[in-house]
Amino acid sequence: QFTDGWRGGFVAKLTPWRKMASWRTSSSKTPSMSATEFTYPRQSEVSPATILVPDEAIEKPTFDSKSYRAITLPNGLRALLISDPNSEMGGAAMNIHAGSWADPPGFAGLAHFHEHMVFLGTDKYPGENEYDAYLSTNGGFSNAYTADEDTNFYFECLSNALEGGMD
Repeated sequence: QFTDGWRGGFVAKLTPWRKMASWRTSSSKTPSMSATEFTYPRQSEVSPATILVPDEAIEKPTFDSKSYRAITLPNGLRALLISDPNSEMGGAAMNIHAGSWADPPGFAGLAHFHEHMVFLGTDKYPGENEYDAYLSTNGGFSNAYTADEDTNFYFECLSNALEGGMD
């Protein structure tokens, strides 16, 4: 559960989110994403966890009861949060726009190698399989893939264990 009461959450790409692509380079305003017009700050004006696109601005089917929020974190990372209080599962995905085509000459497979290195241990889960054990114990899994232009990491677990999975 997020600090403001949101549960679950997958980082994903949706059409309204892509409309923000020009935000960093063109002007401080982005075209309206729904009936309401929103003004977004320039990159230099963004404060920690700034809400860039509130739920009301996301176009979604009428039967979709989930809440959406696009934010910028203090490190500049943009994320789309999706909250579904009725979901037993939560998860996240992170996409890095660097894949196998970014491998330097003579080092084919370097991006894929780094993808696998991520799962070998962290400060909180130093053992090689410790993170996977945490997710498995909490009904989840993790995986990743390296494509030509992107590398993607994702995981899923029970909503009440999401915070531990984010470490």
